[in-house]
Amino acid sequence: MENKVNKNEVIVSLAKDILRKIKKDNTKLSNILLQAAELSHLVGLDGNIDYFKEGSQKVEKSQVYLDTFSSTIEAAKDPNISITSANPTENVGWSAPKGNYLERKSILLKQQNAVQTIGSYKSETYEFVMKVYYTYLFGQEVGSILDSYKNIISKNILMKFSQFKSGFETISQNINGQNSRNWAAAASECRNILIILSSELWKRKKENFKRSKGKIIKVGGKNKKNKLIAYIDTKINSSNNIKKSKKEKLYAIIHEIFDIGGKQKRNINKNEVSTSVVDLYIFLAELINCTDLKPTI
Repeated sequence: MENKVNKNEVIVSLAKDILRKIKKDNTKLSNILLQAAELSHLVGLDGNIDYFKEGSQKVEKSQVYLDTFSSTIEAAKDPNISITSANPTENVGWSAPKGNYLERKSILLKQQNAVQTIGSYKSETYEFVMKVYYTYLFGQEVGSILDSYKNIISKNILMKFSQFKSGFETISQNINGQNSRNWAAAASECRNILIILSSELWKRKKENFKRSKGKIIKVGGKNKKNKLIAYIDTKINSSNNIKKSKKEKLYAIIHEIFDIGGKQKRNINKNEVSTSVVDLYIFLAELINCTDLKPTI
């Protein structure tokens, strides 16, 4: 037990250090990514290690390019050229040298790619480390909260919609798998549960739905995501800020679960599938608390 506590303290300390460095912006991001790889190993997400190591190399190259950008773009300036002709009828414009335009364009494009690479890795690393930090800082509390969510879901969702039982069994079997195939199966099942739920809860035959904000969305046919959004918009009155905020949170969870669960063709890491499963529990528990789970007709 003591070793486990000590390991949790090490994880929290390392995560806190990484977050501090990202916020202060005075440490090389490539070094921070190597720390994130170490953190991934500590929390058992070895699938992330190569991602952060490769990212460290990409970020290092991008930073070197940005550091030398000014001198590179300066060297690509066009020289001062004067073109004249003794013949007043001769047009020399079309035969003038084209200069280094294409070279400068290529340099600017590489600069944009370098900025995007650094920004992307910085934001993804921050999000990952933040989740690890709070999970291990409030580890037991988070675990008990999730247990209570599971109980709520078991008593309400599974009792009302028995067809979800096999879906949750699939998630349980694959969440602790050792490869992206297992994780993709679990993430896909999270998405499938929301797809089935959308058909069970949204029974209206209309093709379009006008949301409370006035925006019209398609809810017919295969628009499963929009059906859930329409159901929440119909069932939860957003007259106060708390309910409005809750609706926005549920919408965000829907988008995230559909996004992660629909990307089976690429490698899904353990952190992504963990996010999907936790989001699914939170979503269903909040749906139970905020609605009557009765279909719209």
